[in-house]
Amino acid sequence: MKKYIKVTLTIICIFILTACAKDKKIVLPDPEDIMAIEIRENTSENVKKITDKEKISKLINEIANNSKFTNYDSLSECPANIDNYIIIEFEFHRQSNTKYFSTTYLYEKRGNTYIELPYEGIWKLNNEVFNTISNYLSE
Repeated sequence: MKKYIKVTLTIICIFILTACAKDKKIVLPDPEDIMAIEIRENTSENVKKITDKEKISKLINEIANNSKFTNYDSLSECPANIDNYIIIEFEFHRQSNTKYFSTTYLYEKRGNTYIELPYEGIWKLNNEVFNTISNYLSE
């Protein structure tokens, strides 16, 4: 009987620990601080620059609201083992009008789309948002 109680308690503990996985939110620059967004593919010279504040705000909000943390960490400066990806570079100001740049990467892998922030994490991104960003390159 004691054996069954131990096994049951162990299963309950494992279930509680796995159910408590953190839902880490993606952290992007504040749309108010962003001066421009550059979108480009790593395999081409095609670059699209967005400076319209409404488009910038919409894009940031779409990414933030349509991404879910995968519980995978990003361990390098750019996506590992991914040949084709989209680079999104945010140009923004913080105090004293100093320019800062933040880079994220979008890519497809095994039928899913992801956004990766170097050394922060990997989030699954809604396919529609991925396609919207990809379409900026063909405009």
